[in-house]
Amino acid sequence: IMELVANEKATVCVAGKNSIAIDVLKHVIEKYKNQVDICVLCNLTDNGEDSWQKSFRKYAYQEKIKECTLEDVYNIPRLIFLSMEFDRIIDVSKFVDARLYNIHFSYLPYYRGMYTSTIPIIRGEKFTGVTLHRIDSGIDTGPIIAQHKIKINEYDTARDLYFKYLYYGTKLVVEKMDEIIAGTESVFLQDETLASYYSKKSVDYTLINVNLNESAKKICAIIRAFSFYEYQLPEVLGRQVINAINTRIKSQYSPGTVVSEDSRGMTLATLDYDLIVYYNRFEELVIACKQGDFRTVMDICVVP
Repeated sequence: IMELVANEKATVCVAGKNSIAIDVLKHVIEKYKNQVDICVLCNLTDNGEDSWQKSFRKYAYQEKIKECTLEDVYNIPRLIFLSMEFDRIIDVSKFVDARLYNIHFSYLPYYRGMYTSTIPIIRGEKFTGVTLHRIDSGIDTGPIIAQHKIKINEYDTARDLYFKYLYYGTKLVVEKMDEIIAGTESVFLQDETLASYYSKKSVDYTLINVNLNESAKKICAIIRAFSFYEYQLPEVLGRQVINAINTRIKSQYSPGTVVSEDSRGMTLATLDYDLIVYYNRFEELVIACKQGDFRTVMDICVVP
């Protein structure tokens, strides 16, 4: 009987959403399907239909992978739980026999919690990262397995940063999967003296109207931090905008004055330097593509 128990397969549960959950599940299926049992735990918002991100539930169904509830997962023996943007806080005390892992979109211990695509940009950070760590009873506080630093470029928006997180987060998990399956990963503790945490109340995404009575640097940061087309876009003088450039030209007019304007955007005076903000023209771009209007497509897509 002891030998039979020892030879029982472990179960890998991939929990979460979007491309990172799909790509990690795909890797587990392709490389480990003969070594482990596999199941999934989908986010509550996943309706089984693809949108701007593919549906994890739909992919798992197509691959004939069993979907479990959280209560089911708590009771699975020899469980390897992989949280890939999972939308619920799990109770580690309820698992009967599990090793628990999470990918967090920041360079822990910095930026635990929410809005890691937005707050680092607002705060003017030069880098962020992705962190693979064990899950403990805290929020993003578990021992770290591996990390990858990500440069935040001058014109990165929250959307740009999110897609960097997806790419490097997936890569990090896949690289460490052999160790996770074998249970041989090494870890190091987080430095609590460097920790920062942000809750759901940290950012109010309804405040999309940009205050122009600020420095050009701060306005640029706010616009980029709130620019995520599928969720919200910031507004400047009643127009949706997607990005901004600090010209480093000293403003000659009062903050908020429109210095010039064209089809792409407008140049505004701020407290210090003139600022170019670029309009959201996505719907116009779609129409131009359908009509074969190459001139308009180039006008929208090519930044001088």
